[in-house]
Amino acid sequence: MPALVSFAGSTCLAGSPAGSDPTRQQQNKSVAVGWGAAPPEGSAVPVGGADPVGGAGSIPSLRNPASPDGPNARQGELIFAPIPISSEAIGVGLAPVVAYVFFPSNSDRVSPPSTLAAAGLFTSTRTYGGGLAGMLNLKEDRYRLTFLIGAARARYQFFGIGSAAGSAGNPIWLSQHGHAVLLQGLRRLKWNIFAGPRFSHRQVKAAGESPASDLGSQAPPLPAFQDQLNWAITSAAFGFRVQRDTRDDLFYPRHGSRVDGRADFFGPYIGSSFTFQAYQFEANKYLSLGPRQVLALRGMGCGVTGSRIPFFELCQFGTLGDLRGYQTGRYRDRTMFATQAEWRVEVWKRLGGVVFGGVGDVAPAWSAYNFSELLPGGGLGLRYNLSKQRRIHLRLDGAYSKTGASWSMGVAEVF
Repeated sequence: MPALVSFAGSTCLAGSPAGSDPTRQQQNKSVAVGWGAAPPEGSAVPVGGADPVGGAGSIPSLRNPASPDGPNARQGELIFAPIPISSEAIGVGLAPVVAYVFFPSNSDRVSPPSTLAAAGLFTSTRTYGGGLAGMLNLKEDRYRLTFLIGAARARYQFFGIGSAAGSAGNPIWLSQHGHAVLLQGLRRLKWNIFAGPRFSHRQVKAAGESPASDLGSQAPPLPAFQDQLNWAITSAAFGFRVQRDTRDDLFYPRHGSRVDGRADFFGPYIGSSFTFQAYQFEANKYLSLGPRQVLALRGMGCGVTGSRIPFFELCQFGTLGDLRGYQTGRYRDRTMFATQAEWRVEVWKRLGGVVFGGVGDVAPAWSAYNFSELLPGGGLGLRYNLSKQRRIHLRLDGAYSKTGASWSMGVAEVF
């Protein structure tokens, strides 16, 4: 289950002497906000993976073949979480999320619960956004219908394109606004396999806050994306998605796995400004280590092909937990991979904790990776169960990575 809503504040270590690791040459806190890359895939609710509106990434799908037990197990449940924000990038504010978890049909004892949700964001720097989303599981889980509509205006740091640009740590500030729509319908086939079409539409306009002549030699190279600034870029695509899901729970799986692949084809035939293709593959595995412990494993890969690709549609490291500890979009390129593991423990009543770690990288092509310069990250987290009927956690994670320390907060597990 993806985060219902999340944000992150990253602190980069400062004071590095000349010749030291370039990733530690500045000190700042920043948060980027939005609805993920490609917008939430299979997400039941609006999502903010700490990235600007647009972007390329993914979100795990939802499934829970077993309903919880008890006399109130099939009653609808309203969940509310007002999440505070404090960041030098977008100021102080609040990210409220409201979700309604319910069963559309009392006679359907097979479908997992459906979700409708709304989320918002506003801060003292006039960064704001909002969205509505939902996922309906119908007809004894034969059909999964997903929708999302959202809009946001954000101010964030752009570090350039490529691993070297991210490690250099010399960003410029961009102001970006846009909206996103996602429609998806999956049909269950055999062997817990779901497949179906999808449509996504995003329009994004980004602008630099300073003229290029004022940025100096420390700014990231601009020619690769400067012609994409100051005009509204439309990314629209028809696509296809296939997934196999054997997880035993929608929000907190203890057993099973989920393997997911999707392909989106952007082009003028559907109103897109550029012609390109985006591909995503994910695999999650859940192992029960006892009545109160779970080991969750994840691997993912992202690829974008085409002669001209919007910079916000490139694969972005740090998107929705791949990996925690990195500011989303600091590392971005045409390909990306990330692997991670998380040990989850139920400590006492509604309280729990996690230990997590992983590694990944970005590169212009799959043959261009330098495995001696990977991007590691790991940390600890606290969990508090918001639900009386299910395990839907409010989470607080602290992580350390190549670029410094960071924290993030959200609702539901990262994967």
